Amino acid sequence: MRNDKGVIIGLGLGGLTASSGFLSPQDAMASEIAAIAEAGSSDNRGQLLLFVVAPAILWVLYNILQPALNQINRMRSD
Repeated sequence: MRNDKGVIIGLGLGGLTASSGFLSPQDAMASEIAAIAEAGSSDNRGQLLLFVVAPAILWVLYNILQPALNQINRMRSD
């Protein structure tokens, strides 16, 4: 019984916080989104990070998958 009340209260508080976003003025939200999009259009840090990290991730995956494929082939042949 006590656990059920906690779930109901949690759902009520979650719904309250979600609905507070719907009550704010749309003009303010649109201007904030436009400002974020403008700032993000000139920022290339994500692409640079992807360019640097992607080869390392691919190398790790290659080193993991090659022995795994060898083990599968050995199990098939036995």
